[in-house]
Amino acid sequence: MRVGAYDPKNLPEDIYNLYLQIAVIPCVDFVIVSDGKVLLARRNIPPNKGMWHLPGGRAIKGERLVDTVTRKAREETGLEVEIVKYLGYFDYPESDPRGHFLSHAYLLKPVGGELRNNEENSELKFFDMAPKEIGFLHHKQILKATGFYD
Repeated sequence: MRVGAYDPKNLPEDIYNLYLQIAVIPCVDFVIVSDGKVLLARRNIPPNKGMWHLPGGRAIKGERLVDTVTRKAREETGLEVEIVKYLGYFDYPESDPRGHFLSHAYLLKPVGGELRNNEENSELKFFDMAPKEIGFLHHKQILKATGFYD
């Protein structure tokens, strides 16, 4: 992370919620593929608690998106990754009830580390095809674009 980077989740909750109401939030979502299977996480927190989703998260000020990808992959999955391809941006303001997240999606391959859950995920699992219980509309669209969701 660059010097001067600031993570908005360090804001007081009321200020952060206001920020989510007025700003478009840049984030990354990633399709980690190993042996032809896609990695999904089961959410342990709202919204969509108990549903499957793609790992990812918000970019922070002063951080390049490609650096957000490697940081969030490590935080969310325990894996070290290599970017294979930028898949594009997915702009579905209605996808997340917390706010308008502009997702930049990446195809990744694991190159090290060990799978491990964090406080946001109760389970990490590789799938041949994603289950129907995907929590966010933009994640369904990303998975469709990569052939992992019908």
